[in-house]
Order: sequence, then C-alpha cells, then structure tokens
Amino acid sequence: MTSSNTPRRLPFLSAVFLITFSMLIFQIVQTRILSVIAWYYLAFFAISVAMLGMTIGAVWVYLWRERFQQSSLAVTLSNFALATALAMPASVTVQFCLVTPISLSLTTVVSWSLLLIAMAAPYVFSGVVVSLALTRSPFPTGLVYGVDLLGAALGCVAVIGLLNVVDGPTSIVLSGAISGLSAMAFAASASSEDQKRLESRSWWQRPAPVVAALIAFALLNSLVPIGTHPMRPILVKNTIEGAGGADDAVYERWNSYSRIVAMPSYIQFPAMWGASPKLSSDTRVSEIDLSIDGMAGTAMFHYDGTRDSISFLQYDLVNLAYRLPGIHKSAVIGVGGGRDLMSAHLFGVSDITGVELNPIFINLHTRDPFYSNFSNLTTIPNLKLHVDDARSWFASTTEKFDLVQMSMIDTWAATGAGAFSLSENGLYTLEGWRAFLKAINDHGIFTVSRWYAPDDVNETGRMIGLATGALLDVGVKDARSHLFVARAEHIATLVLSKSPFTEEQLRTLNDAVLDLGFRVLLAPNQPPESQLLATITESRNLIALDRTADAPYLDLRVPTDNRPFFFNQLRFSDIPKALLGHLGFGVVAGNPVGDPVEVLDAAAERVIPPPLLPARKHCTAPNANSASISATGTQDSADRRRRSITYQSPGSSRRRTAATHRRTPIDQPSVDQSSLRLPNGCR
Repeated sequence: MTSSNTPRRLPFLSAVFLITFSMLIFQIVQTRILSVIAWYYLAFFAISVAMLGMTIGAVWVYLWRERFQQSSLAVTLSNFALATALAMPASVTVQFCLVTPISLSLTTVVSWSLLLIAMAAPYVFSGVVVSLALTRSPFPTGLVYGVDLLGAALGCVAVIGLLNVVDGPTSIVLSGAISGLSAMAFAASASSEDQKRLESRSWWQRPAPVVAALIAFALLNSLVPIGTHPMRPILVKNTIEGAGGADDAVYERWNSYSRIVAMPSYIQFPAMWGASPKLSSDTRVSEIDLSIDGMAGTAMFHYDGTRDSISFLQYDLVNLAYRLPGIHKSAVIGVGGGRDLMSAHLFGVSDITGVELNPIFINLHTRDPFYSNFSNLTTIPNLKLHVDDARSWFASTTEKFDLVQMSMIDTWAATGAGAFSLSENGLYTLEGWRAFLKAINDHGIFTVSRWYAPDDVNETGRMIGLATGALLDVGVKDARSHLFVARAEHIATLVLSKSPFTEEQLRTLNDAVLDLGFRVLLAPNQPPESQLLATITESRNLIALDRTADAPYLDLRVPTDNRPFFFNQLRFSDIPKALLGHLGFGVVAGNPVGDPVEVLDAAAERVIPPPLLPARKHCTAPNANSASISATGTQDSADRRRRSITYQSPGSSRRRTAATHRRTPIDQPSVDQSSLRLPNGCR
C-alpha cells in the first residue's frame, strides 16, 4: 500500500468502531425479533448464522486476496460497509415474508434455506469489512482490534436503551444507518484521489443518501400508528397480525427481552386459568388481552374501585389458597395484567406486594393514562410494586409474608424449545423455592399453579416433586402433610404450607373445592388420584425422590440451579414415544419440536468454524436477570446493589387492620362502563 493510499487514522478507526457497533446491535435485535415471530430456539440459530456469515466473509477475503490487494482499502471497506447497511433491513424484511414451520416437507427445506441466506447476508459483508480492516490496515493490529472490541461491547449495551425507545424492526433499520455511517467514515479516510472517485458515483451509490434514507424510514416506521408500520412482522407464531380486523393491536412496546401487545378492550366472559363451573355463563367483564412475544398472554380486567367489579376472580382455582384464614400480607410473583393483585385485594388482604420482571407491565399499571385508569391497581391500599427478578428480590428481602402466589409464571419460551433462554426457569428450581419459603412466615402458604393433563402428570407431577424436594430440603420429614393440590380441567393449583395443615385448614380447602366444582388431586387426609404422586410425596430424602421421579418416561426429577430446566421434561431418547401419542396437555407438547432443533443448533455451533474475531462469542443478548433499569429513581438497600422500580399506593406507609371479611359474597360483577376512556380504535 503506497503512502498516498494510506487511510486517515481517525476516520478509519471510527469506521471500524461503527461497523462492529452496528453488527452487535443487529445480531441481538435479530434474536429478539426471531423470538417474537418464531420460537426462542432461533436465538441460538441466529448466533450460529452470525458465526457462519462472518466466517464466509473472512474466507472470501482469503480466497480473493489478490483482487482485494489491487483495490483501494478505504474504497473497498466503504463499499462493503454500505452493502452491510442495505443488507440489514433487507434481511429482516425477507424474514418477515417467510413461513418457517417445522415439518417433513420440501417447502420447509426451501423456506429455512431462504431464511439462512437472508440472515447470513449482512454478516458476510461485515465479515469482509472486519477481515480487511484487521489484515490490511496500516495501523497496529492491536489498536484496530481494540477499537473493534469496544464497538462490539458498546453495541451490546446500546440494545437495551434502543429497544426501550423504538421497536425491533426500527432498531434494525437504525443499525443499518449506523453501518452506513461506517461507510461514510471509511470514505472519509480515503485519499483525495479515492474520495474524488467515490464522489463521482451516482447519488444512490454514495453512503450519505443511503444513511439519510434509512434514518427517514426509521422515523416513519416508529411514528406511524400501531398496525400501520411499513416494516413489521406479518406472521407471528403462525398467526397473521395486522389483518385489519377488530383484533388488531392498539398498543405495542418492546424492550430487550419482550414485545408486549395490547388488544382493544371487550366486554366478554372473563379469561381465567381455572374457571369454576359454578361461575355463571352470563358473567361479563371489561377485559384487555395482553400478548407477550405473540403467544403467551395475560388479561387485564377493569377494576372500578369496588369488589363487585372483580368478584368473579373468587371462582378461579389459582386463588384457592386465599380462602384460608389468617392471610393479611401477601406477595405475587409476576404482576402481568394485575389479576393476582386484584384477587388478593378481593379476599381482603391488607398488605400486597407485586414483583414483576418486565417494566412494561408496571408502566401500564402506573403511568399510562388509559391502562392505569383501566386496571386501577394504584387505588388498591397498601400495594407495593417492584420491577425486579422475583428470585433475586425474595432472596434479599427481609419481609415475611403470610402467602406468596405464583400462578402460571412462564411464557411459551418455557418449552423444550426455549428451556435454555428464559429467566423464569430460575423460579422453578430447588434453590429458588428455598428463597421463596424463606420469605414466608412459619405458618405461611406458598401457592403455585401449573398446567394439568387429566391422563398424565407431566408439569403437575414435576411441580409436586419440586414442592416435595423443597420441603425435604428445609428439614421436613413428611412432605405429604404439607401439600394440598386441587385441579380444574387443565390447571392444577398447589397449596404448600410451611407447617402441617390443620384439620380446620383442610376442611376449608376441601369445602371450597367442593363448592366451586373442582377436584382434589392430592391432600394429606385422602389418597391421591395418581399412584406416582403418592410415591413422590412419600419420599423421605432427595435421593429417593429423584429416583422415583426418574422412573416415568417424563423427567420429573427436582430441577436445581445446575439443571434448571423445569419445562424440559421429555428425554431426547423418549421423543419417538411422545410422537406416537403419549403427550399430555401443556408445554410438554413443545418438547418434540424444540429438542431436535436445539440439538441441530448445538451441532451447527461445533461444525461452523469460529469467526475471525473471537470476541464475538462473548457478546450475547442482554439477560433479563441482569438488566439494570430505573424509572422512579428509587434506590434499594445497598446490600442488594441493584436498581429497581418501586411503586407504593396511597396509604402504603400506614398499617391497616386485618380485613374481617375473608369471603366476599358471591355477586355478579358490575362494571361501570361510564368510567372507561377508550383510546382510538377501541370499542
């Protein structure tokens, strides 16, 4: 390289920083988008494709090294950086147009091949840029490599803030614009002769107009009304979105680990986990359906300040434990749409705490003008809301509760297809339940609800096994006397008492189950429906428990932090049995889909050679557990060393006497529609 063609130092290093900065933003946002439109195992597929694409770019540089040596370095880098800028939004647009099912067909092979090509294209071009910058740069390799690492690291951090401001597709367009800025910086580093050559090109071949167009498109895509985005997913979890029907979303918000969509409010029969057959079919409530990543859902009910408006919640099996006497202080793991907090208030609990991982839900309940007035959670006295990982919060709190509730806390990521990527898995381990039990009074209650299959034990069996293991772990000799499980059609609710159930408590629970039309699955004073459950609860130590739980074709052993895969219950060797019809209801049905794909991903990561820059392996998507978020500026105690959002309702600072009405009279819910202010598009 002649001295006249030597690139300028500062623009060149700035360009290297920008290209790696944009690539890490693109890679992480792409895993988030794939988690929305497809399934969570594709996050690992995306990482493998990134490694493949950058390796292809590096091999391209090696095989065509003579041609690359004959051309100007700055011009070549600018051209490939510009190609990366255009390939980023084009890649995701193609992904939005593809249907990628898992089936034995030629169509599946073609669609996945097209997906692979579309996903890899930006990485191929950026791989060329990074390879040339490292191997042909006149500057010290350590300096260029250090700038590359800095850009990649800051790109990982930038995703958290970016997705809190704009949606996923817009973030992709902005990452393309940043790559375009890299092309501009490489062009600025060129010699005067090369710059004249670049300026002589057509306007559409120059970086500046491309960057301007991408920024303008990003603004358009983020500012238009919900459902009219030019660049948005069409097929989400095999469901068409934005078809122009009444179910089109009226609210959408992204962050680094979720996409929350709200539908219009409706007057309808309430969506409940385990509805009692005694609930009148004429019951109608005002409800908003909230979708998490296109499949998992929660409901937000309208609370008008009176218990009558939420009285239907007493018919839900998940609230069975609230009928026990002496529950004055409770905590809810997973606020979601707020139904569990409303349930606690309905049953007269005077001190309520909610812990929610996702700040979007808390913002809806406390800050959004429409949704905060719809749920009215902030009007519940002595309500405290915390944005934090539940396990971390319970492990560090000094508070003691009469009851802790965890109802259906998972998303559809929590199948075998996503068992390695969901933070909620930490809630279903022996160590996690140890932290929850620590925060419960000596005579307190821990209640958990999971899927139930009438002809199989699957999730319910593992939940009961985990409950038995948690009790054995704290020194209980006879776990059976501490466990009560009732079931509805497809939901089972565990009521775990730290002390053995009294006759009065068992009578209360049995009467409630009988009154509501549910069935007892397991109780200290009667034989269980399943002999396997009886054997599990009769185990006297963890070794015997794991031996018993390992006997059926499903893996029901107690999950631990070393093996925290509560939802991954199907052994790989038993997948043929499951495909022959031995599957039960619940997330076990996702295992035959997820397990083979995860194996293929693992194989791909071993076959595909690593990229030129090994540091890429360390830049992974932000974990929800480690996200540092603060909206109110509330600082937790120094020993926790984390920031969290804390909300306290009016009156939280003063103690209230325990409620005297433990059982609210059964009345038809009354919803005052005159108090609702619906946004545009709602009906």
